[in-house]
Amino acid sequence: MKKKIFIVAIIFILVISVFYCYKFFIPGNNKSVKDVNELNEYILNIESYNLEAKITVNSNKNTNTYLLKEKNEKGSLVTEIVSESTNNGIVCEYKDESLTIKNTQLGLPRIFADYKELFSNPIDLNSFIQDYKLDDKKEIKTKDDYYIVSVKNMSTQNKYTTHKVMYFSRSKNRIERIEVKDINNNKTIIIEYSSFKLL
Repeated sequence: MKKKIFIVAIIFILVISVFYCYKFFIPGNNKSVKDVNELNEYILNIESYNLEAKITVNSNKNTNTYLLKEKNEKGSLVTEIVSESTNNGIVCEYKDESLTIKNTQLGLPRIFADYKELFSNPIDLNSFIQDYKLDDKKEIKTKDDYYIVSVKNMSTQNKYTTHKVMYFSRSKNRIERIEVKDINNNKTIIIEYSSFKLL
């Protein structure tokens, strides 16, 4: 009888240990956001991440969707954008102030030196973070399950990307989507994150 109780206790301890190890030691699962102040700290401390998303681009005439994979680690940013309709896309790699662009099917790389403008790309998460840091009038609201963060696009005067809105899911404890809006508050780009991990 004592042996059975001991075995049940050991199994119980192992289950609890696995749960806590997953929550606190797996990358991307150890940043718990409980209020607006912690959300501010969370955004300001995002440096390295790995994400996947679906991008919807709305223009006056049509709507196009793309798949995005982005990895930002140790000063290197790699972004892959693939069209859902043609399965063709590009890979952009920014490292040491140079930009390498490759077609996913042809592979032929093109290199640009001293290229800093990549970080003003509206689909890049890092550009949202930079706008967040620079915008003194940013707004954070709480609605339903979300923290909603609104910032102005500080790096461009493009009327189609004047401001951005980030939706942080409180139940999932991660960024769920970012909407890029034009001067008339129309959604021009919607980025829906299917996977988001801090490294």
